[in-house]
Amino acid sequence: MFSSSCFKRFLLGIICLMGSVIAGYAQVDFEFWFAAPYANIDHAPQWPKEYQYKTGGRPVYLRLATQDADADVMVTLPATGKTIAKLHIDANSTETVDLTEIIDEIQCSNTQQIVEKKVSTSVRMR
Repeated sequence: MFSSSCFKRFLLGIICLMGSVIAGYAQVDFEFWFAAPYANIDHAPQWPKEYQYKTGGRPVYLRLATQDADADVMVTLPATGKTIAKLHIDANSTETVDLTEIIDEIQCSNTQQIVEKKVSTSVRMR
């Protein structure tokens, strides 16, 4: 099997590798596109069948966060021209947009086809 020194070097290598990927990076930009992935009714088997969201992939939330500046955010559905939300997010804050009501307009189907179901999020910094 492993010698003691070989195992120590292996363990040290794993620790160094983990340390290099711990610093996570978030997507930082002023415009994003999002489409809810398809999830079937068995997506969350831990919930009972009568649970209100046990209908496949629900709820759907869009989580938005700011860094050191305020932001005005507009969430739109370009395919229909519909504005889903307009909100102001203070610096170093987060907001959540519930997209569950429009899931049929944004959720990709599992038919392996390209569909125009996407949400656009544009940000204007203050």
